[in-house]
Amino acid sequence: MKNSQYTFFILVISWFFFIIGCSVTAAYMKVSTQFDTQTKKTEAAQASKLSESELYDSKYEVGKTEAKLSDFMKKYYEYLEEGNREELLKMVEDTECFFSPQKLRNMTLYIEKYNNITCYIKNGEDTHSYIVFVSYDAKFHDIAQTVPGVSQYYVIDEDGEFKIYNNKDHLSTEAQKAMEVSLRLKDIKALIEDTRQRYEAVIATNKELEEFFEE
Repeated sequence: MKNSQYTFFILVISWFFFIIGCSVTAAYMKVSTQFDTQTKKTEAAQASKLSESELYDSKYEVGKTEAKLSDFMKKYYEYLEEGNREELLKMVEDTECFFSPQKLRNMTLYIEKYNNITCYIKNGEDTHSYIVFVSYDAKFHDIAQTVPGVSQYYVIDEDGEFKIYNNKDHLSTEAQKAMEVSLRLKDIKALIEDTRQRYEAVIATNKELEEFFEE
């Protein structure tokens, strides 16, 4: 099989691919390079962007919502495992920018389960929006060893109901800036680097996986 058939499996942070239908569509290492490029561009234009202190040193706490939002994202990954498109569509803001039925079926053919799901929640542009980084270990069918990944999402609380904004064009300029700034936070940069190192270690020590992604 060609490598392009697997490009949506191994995820890494890139604000361009922050949501469903977008975030699961690029190969881990390719998007990692894109992330580095985007981060450098962001830092170069930092004067016109929101600063980390403006977004994260004040305003509000996310702790009260953290457990509920984490459960929401874990449910999302549960539906991904099942290929339950009907329920997934209820969780996203733009249903037209979501996986097609065929693409979702293809994903479930290869990815059996998402293990060790952990959510890292940051402030969005206001008190009703959140940036969520989800790390996990993807278990592929017929391959014992799991592969680490991490994805970024923008979630808005709409009258008590969470919605994942999967179309970046529907986000405000401030929301997009917040997504970029969150990538520069110390703990998130450490998370991405740790994921990258673990990914490389898995591929280097597992011939089966190495051959799988080289096909």
